[in-house]
Amino acid sequence: MRNGYTVLTSYASRCVHRRRALRWMAPLIICVSVLASCSAADGAPTPTGTPATPPSALVGKWRLTAAASGSVCDQLGHCTGTDGGSESYVFTADGQFEFTQYLETNLLGCRIVATLYAKGTLTVSGGSMTLAPSYAHQSKQANCESSFERDVAIDPTPYTWWTAKDDAGRPQLFIKGGSGTDGPFDLVP
Repeated sequence: MRNGYTVLTSYASRCVHRRRALRWMAPLIICVSVLASCSAADGAPTPTGTPATPPSALVGKWRLTAAASGSVCDQLGHCTGTDGGSESYVFTADGQFEFTQYLETNLLGCRIVATLYAKGTLTVSGGSMTLAPSYAHQSKQANCESSFERDVAIDPTPYTWWTAKDDAGRPQLFIKGGSGTDGPFDLVP
């Protein structure tokens, strides 16, 4: 998810290696930067709205996982490096959503794990949707720099969405925000 959610479900039972797996490195760097700049909620007003019934094609738990590994070696031949992450959305028939993002990198002994969890209401009109979080929490755990855990306020954010089928005929979800398209998200049985 982008905008307020770019910041950050457990790993899927099957790890799907995709060509775009290396794409997780840039979001992790951006994520860490954005995490450091977000302000704590400190009594910020909660967005209100009446949830609508989303289309049945959107309802369910959707997950995207990616893993990449590569080695970076120093002059002494010590090599290390791994990256991965997952994002999941849960959209319910009563107009609620949950979003979870988990990103991990370990480069030259610097391990960073960044997470974001948000929940709130979902409004849908055709191929457009707006997610209005009522609660959001983020964390960053690192052994090479500052760590933190805090609640954050995220403004309602508009997206476009659509579904397609993969080569095996399984449904996949795509979500497009202001900074690009995420997906495909696989429907979790």
